[in-house]
Amino acid sequence: VWISTDLLWIHSHARHLQTRIGNTISDGQLRSEGFHLKKTVAGIKSELDQRSATLIIAAGDGYDYEIQRLAFLMLPQRISFLRSGTRRLPGDWQGTVIIYGQNPQELEAVGRDVVRRLRGSSRQLTEGDDFYIVHPS
Repeated sequence: VWISTDLLWIHSHARHLQTRIGNTISDGQLRSEGFHLKKTVAGIKSELDQRSATLIIAAGDGYDYEIQRLAFLMLPQRISFLRSGTRRLPGDWQGTVIIYGQNPQELEAVGRDVVRRLRGSSRQLTEGDDFYIVHPS
């Protein structure tokens, strides 16, 4: 049984590599591996302080996969995510908040709401194409 499962894994892995080499990866496969987030991760990492704890929230519905994948791709940063958005954001949060979304109006609205909910008016806001970062004061 052990040898058969190893052979099945090797076969599956070889097919995956062959697909990558042949550039026949579908958009769905690229999305499931988070390749569409590489530019976002690079932009966010350049702005983060590694000592600060970080929360990621979504600017709208339908971004659960992206915020979970961003948390994984940002390791070893101390990072977590909130699925329900700003309604659960602790008012005394002292760390960084990343807001992710594709819609600029939703990003701006959630960014303003996060700054309003967090106590301390000296928070700095950094904008990217598909993210906002609210830095600690």
